[in-house]
Amino acid sequence: MSEVEVIVIGGGIAGVSVGYELAKSKRTVVLERESRGDFHATGRNAACFAQNYGPPIVRRLTAASRSFMEQPPSDFAGAALLSPRGILTLAPKAQRDTLDQALAVASELGSPMERIGMDEASRLLPPLRGGFAETAAFDRLNQDIDVSLLYQSYLQGYLKRGGAFHTSVEIGTIEAHGKGWRVRTAEGTLEAPVLVNAAGAWGDQVAALAGVPPVGLVAYRRTAFTFSAADWREEHASWPMFKDADETFYCKPFERGYFASPAEAIPEPPGDAQATQADVDATISRIQEAADLPVNEVTRYWAGLRTFSPDKAPVVGSDPDAPGFFWLVGQGGYGIKTAPALAKITSALIQKGEWPALASQHGLAEQELSVTRLRS
Repeated sequence: MSEVEVIVIGGGIAGVSVGYELAKSKRTVVLERESRGDFHATGRNAACFAQNYGPPIVRRLTAASRSFMEQPPSDFAGAALLSPRGILTLAPKAQRDTLDQALAVASELGSPMERIGMDEASRLLPPLRGGFAETAAFDRLNQDIDVSLLYQSYLQGYLKRGGAFHTSVEIGTIEAHGKGWRVRTAEGTLEAPVLVNAAGAWGDQVAALAGVPPVGLVAYRRTAFTFSAADWREEHASWPMFKDADETFYCKPFERGYFASPAEAIPEPPGDAQATQADVDATISRIQEAADLPVNEVTRYWAGLRTFSPDKAPVVGSDPDAPGFFWLVGQGGYGIKTAPALAKITSALIQKGEWPALASQHGLAEQELSVTRLRS
């Protein structure tokens, strides 16, 4: 039997970021079922710090995470977490209304995104095919995230603060015990007053083990792949990410080639999501309709799960029907870029029982994230 103050289930970016925030003052253990914490969604993402992407609450969480991403603690990471990468959105005639709506939302939320002419779009993306789009917009705020550096910095910072991190842990039972929670595994039993459910697509399954009502999480598959180009030159690395307004594809320079996705959302049960060659081939065709990018070789393809709550907002905070049970799930495909804000919010609720000033400063209300909004 081992007693700690907080047990976190899930070792992805959500689990290690909240662990990092908690371990400074509380004895914390993170439990991960896989052999490494970034096996699933954390290691299978587009690595974009896009403030103009996602529902309004996600955009506010992204804004609340910006200061940490741009200026992390001096001992956190040995290099910059972000690097410039604007997003060029292209709208064929049939997608013009979609782009107009995107520009209106960005303006309402105070996130700069400007309509540009097609000559400017071609300057930003030289291989853009004439006639593909009728209008375009450019988001200069978007940046690439070094996801590996961010994740490893959170993990190493958590360990330096005395946190424990265990992989390949299969949880047998979770039960309320006294004033806290007891978690039994094949390796032993843990007890703590606080249990944080940061299990991603498996969040409702963890809740069921604990006898806590689910929140209705649904996981959606998204494919990604990388490809090399025979005519690659160093100046190509500075091109923006580009996509169509309806988001049937996106593509950006990556290493000495490109990273791309069909941006699909196919419901799947929690598991090790797999991509198909057919999805990759169809996406390449769509990309080449927009830009003259000769494909030399598809170097890798994979899929990940983006897990959403019923209203597409994250679920964060204590469960009123289960004292000491905290939710940190439903981040969708936005868990990397919102991790700093969500970790600080969850940590403040656990440690102080109060809504942090950081959240209020960015117009985030507790009820928007609380599990109570999903309970009848």
